[in-house]
Order: sequence, then C-alpha cells, then structure tokens
Amino acid sequence: MRWIAPSRAALPFALLLALLAACQPDTKDSPPTPAYANRVLAYAPGTLVINGTYPNVTVVYCGSTAYTINLQKWEATSAVCGTQLVHTSSYNNAGQYLIGQNDATDPYNPNLYSRFDWVISGGDIYYCQSAYDAVTPAAAEAVAAANRADLISGCGSFSSPWSKIGAPAWPYFFDPSRVLGPPGDYTNVVSLGYNPALSSALGGTLVLGFGAAGDPADRRCAVDGPGADIVVIENPFRTTDSQGNAGTNNELATVEVSADGSTWYEFPPTIDAGKALIDPARYTGFAGVIPANEGGDRFDLAAIPGPPDGFLACYVRLTDGGTRWADYGNTQSDANFSGADIDAVEALYTVPAAATVP
Repeated sequence: MRWIAPSRAALPFALLLALLAACQPDTKDSPPTPAYANRVLAYAPGTLVINGTYPNVTVVYCGSTAYTINLQKWEATSAVCGTQLVHTSSYNNAGQYLIGQNDATDPYNPNLYSRFDWVISGGDIYYCQSAYDAVTPAAAEAVAAANRADLISGCGSFSSPWSKIGAPAWPYFFDPSRVLGPPGDYTNVVSLGYNPALSSALGGTLVLGFGAAGDPADRRCAVDGPGADIVVIENPFRTTDSQGNAGTNNELATVEVSADGSTWYEFPPTIDAGKALIDPARYTGFAGVIPANEGGDRFDLAAIPGPPDGFLACYVRLTDGGTRWADYGNTQSDANFSGADIDAVEALYTVPAAATVP
C-alpha cells in the first residue's frame, strides 16, 4: 500500500505553528551582528567651536597680539594697539559668525555692536570684523558676511585681507568623524557642548548611522536582541567629590533612535534627585554616566515606549543634557568646553538596512 503524505491542512495546528516559527528569523536567539556608527548625518555643537586662547598672533599694524575668544568675550590685546574687548551676545556655528557688544571703554564705538565672521581654512582660523558700529545685535547680524572664498581681499569694503588667528585651540573636540568606528583614546571624542548661560536648555546634537567601520556606504539598522542593543561610549571616569562621595565624572546626554530620521523615540531619561550628582545611580536612560572600561552606557530597545512591532533603529541621535539636567562633570569643567564627549556608538544586533536609508 502506497503511503500518502498528509496535506498541509491536515497537519496538527500546533505543529504547523512550530514549523512556521522555525522558519522566521529570531533576533533574540540569533548570533549578534554588531556594527559601529560609520557616518555622521548631522552635527550641531552647542558651544562656540572657536573657543580658546591664542597667545601669539601676528597682526598687520598691531604686531604680536593675544586673542581670547569664548562665550563671554572676544578680546584682542597687543602692545601696539592696546586692547579691543567685545562682550559676546550670540554666535552661530553654522553661519560662522559671532555678535558682541563693544566695551564701554572702546575709544571709537563704545557700547555699539560688532560682528566677527570666521572660517577655518587649511587647519587655521581666519576672521573678518565685518561690523563694528551696529546700533543693535540684529543690525550687526544683518550685515552681509565677508567673502570666505577670498582670504586675500575679501574682508570688508576696503578689500582687506582676513586675519589669521591659528589652529583651533581644541580641534579634536569639534570633529564629529572621531566618533566613527570603535573607541579610541581620550582625544578620540567629539563634544556635544552646551551654553551654560542659557537656563534649562539642551546642548548640541549628533545624528549617526550604523554600518561597517570605515565603509560609509554600508547601511545597517539595530534590532531588539537579548539585553542591551545599543552602547554609547562617552568618557566619564571614576572619581570622588569634595564630600567624599565616590562616583563618576558624568556628563549627560539623551539618546533617541529612529527608523527614518524623522520620527524619533527616546530612551526615557529620569533623575533620582535624592542621590548625589556624582552617583551613577542618580541617572537612568542617559549616556555619559558609565566608564568605557565598565561597558559604557547600554540601552535596550525594548525599554522605549511607542515604536511599532518590528521597529528598526537605523539612526541614533545624541543630545547634550545642557542646563536642563544637573550632572557632576559639568560642575567641574571649564564652562567654555563643557558637554558630553562622545567616543563611539555601537549597535550590538543589526540587520541590513533598506536601500532607502541614507
């Protein structure tokens, strides 16, 4: 008698479900496919990128000049020309300009407003004072920018040359490519930064995509695996505060993920105000808390409220905590260079991204 195989419909329902389930990929049990951040999609530092002291700059007519540029002032001092002091009102990193009010002791235009345009060319900062007697900050900002394509004669109506200050004081802090690939040394970081003069405000942001290190054409998305799925490496270190509390020199950043770069889901950040600023247990859902040699800050996609089933985290966005949340590190740092310093971001479980993912 010939044996006849049962039809699919004749299979017991429980067995059919088991067979179907066996054919589906299970990210919880499959081997991990890790990928680091391999491309920068957006970077907006929350502090002035040309912060620094430049002690020995040769300036036409004025000779050796020392510059101090920060969130409080633009100051140039020389033995020949004396001191020019302008109090910073605002800055625009993307537009590469700073607006400030001339000091009351300015011999020519006291209390009026100046605009400094800058450009970084060949690794050096060049600037042009394109306004010096504007009546208001808005008027200074409205002045046409100097010609950054012509450093020889593109500064102002007198066809003057741009002034060379020198290399940025902290070049590695504002190079977002340093976050790509695996972690490096303490200079292999990019600062998100924030302006401490702003009350209850977030700082800078960084948006990254995942893929093979060194291959920005490779596109991968993080998926929910067992335990943590994304690791953010900042550079906090173990230390002790003045009250003897042990903890970390933490600098907070929030972490969000997106499938399309438009709709974002945040790992919920919470603060236990009853714990000391230095105590890592004070912070939940933040990056910038756990040292790299202790595994960094780890995030489980299952902890995010809102994403649909099968959500793919193709992008990660990091935002400095700024002044919205108090943390220990930023109370110890120079206010001009504060903010989370990101070393690397890794997705522990990934799948190839769709062709539409940029």
